[in-house]
Amino acid sequence: MREEEALLAQEEKRLTKKLYQLEEKNKMLYFGHPGKGYLGRYGKWEPNPIQKQCFKAFENPAKRIILMAGGNQIGKTLAETAVIMATCRGHWPWETYDEVGAHIWETHNWEPPIRIRWVGQGWEQHIQKVLVEKGIEELWPSDWKISSKKNNLGVKHIFRDELTGSEIQIMSADQDVTKFEGWTGHLCCYDEPIPRNIFVANERGLIANKGKSLMGATLLNQGWITQDIINRVDKNGIMDKSVSYFTAGIRVNEGFGLDKEGIDHFESQLTDEEKAARIEGIPVFMSSLVLRIDREQNIIPRIDKLPFNWMVDVAIDIGVAKPHDLTFLATDEKGMKYIIFDEVVRGDGSEIGNYIIDKMKTYRLRINRIITDPLAKSDRNNENTTWDKIDLVLNRHDLYLECGSKYKSDGVILINSYLKTINKMPALFFFEDCNRAIKQCLNWSYDKKTGEPSKSNDDQCENLYRLILLDTKYEEPFQNLDSVTSIDRRHINKRTGY
Repeated sequence: MREEEALLAQEEKRLTKKLYQLEEKNKMLYFGHPGKGYLGRYGKWEPNPIQKQCFKAFENPAKRIILMAGGNQIGKTLAETAVIMATCRGHWPWETYDEVGAHIWETHNWEPPIRIRWVGQGWEQHIQKVLVEKGIEELWPSDWKISSKKNNLGVKHIFRDELTGSEIQIMSADQDVTKFEGWTGHLCCYDEPIPRNIFVANERGLIANKGKSLMGATLLNQGWITQDIINRVDKNGIMDKSVSYFTAGIRVNEGFGLDKEGIDHFESQLTDEEKAARIEGIPVFMSSLVLRIDREQNIIPRIDKLPFNWMVDVAIDIGVAKPHDLTFLATDEKGMKYIIFDEVVRGDGSEIGNYIIDKMKTYRLRINRIITDPLAKSDRNNENTTWDKIDLVLNRHDLYLECGSKYKSDGVILINSYLKTINKMPALFFFEDCNRAIKQCLNWSYDKKTGEPSKSNDDQCENLYRLILLDTKYEEPFQNLDSVTSIDRRHINKRTGY
């Protein structure tokens, strides 16, 4: 009896080992499945938070460019490999094909054979050791038959899925840009940043299939990515909704492949600047930005009909040799703030004042306070200053002009506290068609020489920090303005609503 029990235990051990070896060869088939934690080296074998964002964005056919930026070892290459597999087969590798079907092909209107490009940084170190060995060879399921072809350096650079005929072409960012021309495909992945001309050449090749680009990168260089991807706008000048950008620090992968001890040791060897990029995931070119705007949360579609009860503050940035900038900031019942208009006005103070009044009447705005920079009040010996001209127009409508605050650093801190509150929720929003305000605020950076916010293209930024420092608290109007007769309206202060 004991001998039989020993034999059964031995057989169970052998089968368990065999099962483990089988699963090790097919890791991606079990990615995210419950009870498969032992497959991960330092924890759970499942997508971490930023990988989940990536997969969700990839499934959405409206998202054409996906940028997954962050610190080192947050699972970017693993996410790229999973997306490449899904593109090859039309479904995620951990999904059962018979049950799910090729839903990714169907939602994107793609037909096999699928063509994919994967761009790395160098053949022998990065491409061979990371993309090929740790990406395809380690994670590709053994039952998914795949053939390969080597280049003249002996590195596998062409892979072909034998079931679907889909092809993966691996290229290096070191290659001449002409090598990237003339290709047509469905997906282009970039492991780390690449030069803009290579990105553009590949984008051309994605046009026919309405293909996608996925970049996983620690953004230490290639500053063009800010303007052309992160701050990309559509033909109407609105932030491009086809772009999905998200970022995370290295600790997002703690328990998903990394442990705290290893991360702490790596961090101890870095400078403060390196920590920002490699640990916190803050791109080098973004570490100097003044405002922490999340385009996915802080930029929203315009509300068709503005509520009449919102309290609206207006800031004027006076231009001497250039047009004047106006910014309208509304505060709602919950204390949320919205940049509802960003305007450029040419002319003297009377033009500015009349423009504000016309805007108020057209949209039936409940104007609260109107402020301007001290420059408008500079020549107090002249009775016809810009300040006086604005104020004269406003006074006719029971409004008056005030001087805005000079405490810029306090304003910056307060703006960022509204962009993301202590509860990690946004409380300051830009309407997506406020192109001038969005562009200037997204690109507002600290001057390297002075350490102060740059004075270049900062008109809307100046207005915003002065408006935020007003610290407007919502107050209910004394009565419903819609029910007031035209005669009664003459006795209502349009600032307070009383």
